[in-house]
Amino acid sequence: MRTGLFLIPLGLFISAGLLVQQPANSGGRQNATNKLTAKQIADGWIQLFDGTTDYGWKPRGEAKWTVADGVIANEPGKAGYLCTTTEFSNGELHFECAHGAVGQTGIALRAPAEGAVVPESAASVYIGQSASNAGGDPKPSGKANAWTSFDLIENGNKVELRANGKSQGVFEKPAAARGCIALLTDGKDSVQFRNIRFRPTGLKTVFNGKDLTGWIAPEGNKSVFTVTKEGWLNLKGGRGDLQTIEQWGDFVLQIDV
Repeated sequence: MRTGLFLIPLGLFISAGLLVQQPANSGGRQNATNKLTAKQIADGWIQLFDGTTDYGWKPRGEAKWTVADGVIANEPGKAGYLCTTTEFSNGELHFECAHGAVGQTGIALRAPAEGAVVPESAASVYIGQSASNAGGDPKPSGKANAWTSFDLIENGNKVELRANGKSQGVFEKPAAARGCIALLTDGKDSVQFRNIRFRPTGLKTVFNGKDLTGWIAPEGNKSVFTVTKEGWLNLKGGRGDLQTIEQWGDFVLQIDV
């Protein structure tokens, strides 16, 4: 496992609440529908879909995916997957989905970084009109072409599924310790996704917004590091960097700049 330090370059104001998940990509201009609130950001949510691009996502299989009007949608005819380019461990996934009257739609957690996404290799839940989940999972399909809100809450191999805020049960879903998030379609009908966000569990604050506890400036730095009354990390005075004392392996870093 790779380990290393956080390096903070010169010329940034960094706010309190720096969070790390250790075991999203998300980027571009956010669509109004696919946007986190200030509270969601403070609570540790990561926006996985920006509403305007497929940044942070990579297709597998033959399905063709498009982005328009704030949604990710497939073109019916071919089966396939759309996977995040970042791997995640335990956490809570929220998304909204509208699917056609036929076909099978699903979403998978901790899917493999390459290859097919199948129930044996990922914590998969199928939610389409013709969904048939192994292990007695329900079929919270809702009405065809109507938006339904879903939440998947992971705790090890157990996943709780909620549809429109109502629990559908807790299910055993053996999977790897971490992996990609994947959107699934069998290609028989259309499916649309929006407001896809993930909140990792096991977050740890690495900057307290008060002082430089847990951080060190290497010798020879010209930079002067201070914490403002607003709780921002202020770097100025010349070239240099600021490093965490603690070392990290794989992680997800959340930061306000």
